[in-house]
Amino acid sequence: MGARKVWFHRQYEGLTGGHLKHSHYFGHVAHMPGFAPRIAFSGAKPEAALLRERRRLWPGLFRRAARWRPQRSDLLFIAGTDWRYLDEQGLAALPCPRINLVQGLRHAHPNTELCGYLGRRAIRICVSQEVADALAATGRVEGPILTIPNGIELAPANPAGRGFAAAWAARPRTAAILGCKRPNLAKALAERLAAMGIQCPAVTEFRPRTAFLELLAASQIAVCLPLRQEGFYLPALEALASGCLLVTQDCIGNRSFCRHEDNCLIAGPSPESLAAAVKTAMQLPAPERLRMLRRAAATAAQHSLSTERRRFHAILKEIDSLWR
Repeated sequence: MGARKVWFHRQYEGLTGGHLKHSHYFGHVAHMPGFAPRIAFSGAKPEAALLRERRRLWPGLFRRAARWRPQRSDLLFIAGTDWRYLDEQGLAALPCPRINLVQGLRHAHPNTELCGYLGRRAIRICVSQEVADALAATGRVEGPILTIPNGIELAPANPAGRGFAAAWAARPRTAAILGCKRPNLAKALAERLAAMGIQCPAVTEFRPRTAFLELLAASQIAVCLPLRQEGFYLPALEALASGCLLVTQDCIGNRSFCRHEDNCLIAGPSPESLAAAVKTAMQLPAPERLRMLRRAAATAAQHSLSTERRRFHAILKEIDSLWR
């Protein structure tokens, strides 16, 4: 018997955390003996830069397909509104096992499209325990609810290493405001900091992946502004791994890895609260700063992509019994 195909779908119009995590799971399948990923893209053909990014995220030309052509033994990997694609292709009645990656709390919001899919049978993998708890509380989920906390591919910085303190102090940016999801709040914070004599431009547009990581590596402090509710919020974890002092806000899905005054500073919803947290981060005594950065690195190490892959592979090994 040949490898079982796992069918993915994306409508890709620009990099988001959701697309990045989707591509990670595509890679997890590629590394699992006995399984082979296939992906179909829909929507308008992206411009050259986006096409290059798409090829980087979901590599392997031989793994692409014009559309889904699953056999009975194949698996369907569904995320977000991919249920629409399943319906459009006339495949909703297939007996194939379905894996549903659930990345946001919106899936549990009543009277929404995403919540409407919870009654469809699937093996649901939630990116945080907060998401899993929210789904379970709806009482509408058909199929098992499992949790695999998000992992990242970044190797954590080593604050205990020789030369780290000097290199950190030499970073060219005091702080970076990462406000692509909250541009108005980011701009208001930048203005507030400027009034305090702290120049910190706001980043309010999504950047290519490499440029984003370079910005983190060049910043002493990262101010990450999530939506009010997020299923996980990867940028905060990436900031912890990059050796930044993290200033962020509570968004529910980050509660398992963002701990106030332990590995980061969690501010209130206002620009004033955020500005005060930035000032606190700037004024931390060196021993306190080093302690926070060490705990940040330890947190990031617990969320490696290899750990996420190992947990997903364990599910793939049991996929048929889970589906039954």
